[in-house]
Amino acid sequence: MPGTFIISIDFEIHWGVYDTKSLNGYGANLRGVRQAIPRMLELFEQYDVQTTFATVGLLFYKDKQTLLNSLPRRLPGYENTALNPYLDIENLLGKDEESDPYHYGRSMLELISKSGKHEVGSHTFCHFYCLEKG
Repeated sequence: MPGTFIISIDFEIHWGVYDTKSLNGYGANLRGVRQAIPRMLELFEQYDVQTTFATVGLLFYKDKQTLLNSLPRRLPGYENTALNPYLDIENLLGKDEESDPYHYGRSMLELISKSGKHEVGSHTFCHFYCLEKG
């Protein structure tokens, strides 16, 4: 039986680093995702590689209002507030993906999905720190 090589790629844009990196200092890296994913898909196609992109559910939304309407009713109340994106989420978000490429990723997720070869998986709606107080 042949072996299997598995590639799982985290695709979270700012949601993956909001507690450790600022948009001022790290924004260019996050914007680069929009060039990196199409290029990776080209390479995966060229070399017949199947992948899974693991993401947070927050990237699936088209616009701010839809996202805000879908937030969980019960939110974490971490003592370390730097870990809680929900505290200022209304001010953090732009109107949509075009105005805010850091917090929306629906177009990229659709690009990944439409290939038919790659999988989009969600590991959480937004990172949840199970061992944190609060």
